[in-house]
Amino acid sequence: MKSRKMSLAKIAAGALFVLIAAASCKKNNDVTDPTQGMPAYLPSVIYYNNQPADSFVYNADNTVSKLILNDGPRFYSFDYNSNKQCIRVKKFWNGDLHAGVPDEVDSLIYVGNKINMITSNNEGHRDTTVFSYDANNNLGLVGSKDTVKTSDRKYVTFEEFTNVNGNLSKYYYSFFNSALNGSDTYKGTRSHTYTYDNQQNGLQLFFAKNPYMFIYMNWEDDYPYFSAGKNNITGFDIKIERLLAAESENQKATVQNTYDPVTGLVIYQKFVQTGSENATWSFQFKYIKKN
Repeated sequence: MKSRKMSLAKIAAGALFVLIAAASCKKNNDVTDPTQGMPAYLPSVIYYNNQPADSFVYNADNTVSKLILNDGPRFYSFDYNSNKQCIRVKKFWNGDLHAGVPDEVDSLIYVGNKINMITSNNEGHRDTTVFSYDANNNLGLVGSKDTVKTSDRKYVTFEEFTNVNGNLSKYYYSFFNSALNGSDTYKGTRSHTYTYDNQQNGLQLFFAKNPYMFIYMNWEDDYPYFSAGKNNITGFDIKIERLLAAESENQKATVQNTYDPVTGLVIYQKFVQTGSENATWSFQFKYIKKN
């Protein structure tokens, strides 16, 4: 999907900005089935501004086998272990141009309540990101709140997710970067505070079976615009702070949901964001019945 995350990146334009980040799937060690009671549907196609953005092919256990981006030729393929945990995501940017060799690979390592994702490409570049989960297996933190120092800089970057009553309540992004003596400072924060309807979320089973999709759709590709919880987003307040408190601003986004008259699931969402990032965009969903 088209990323809108560039807005906050402009805060630090021209600065040395180092982001330690990661992406992953979460653990699946629950004895009982956590998906009981969720709507028995999975998205087959998600449209962005009325154009196909993501199409999904599923395995028999409802995990994603293949993700096709923008009707191709780009696609992702997924590998799982015997516990149905996603352990590898292979990314092909130009179709299978290299005879089965992906352009980029996300390798997922599970350690306690954290997942380390190692991203490597065929040019030798390698990044690691750490995702931390809470007691309910909800994503809580991306990165670390610890300050990292190099020979001449110090920085800290993290993204925090707060979940309340089964829904993402607040998203918070913070970065700080300066010389070791505190000069040449670049810093900023961004937060989203969400509101929801009281209808069941048609994407809940999809995200429960495929936690990597939360990372792809709500972190790697964009800010959190897709609900993975019990209900559907109806809006969110945005607060942005740039360098000084005097440079802070507030924005607001409203979401108009259209529901299927038979299933009650959201089939269309129109986002209207007001403020300096004034924008309108939409998502449309086609579902299939789960296996």
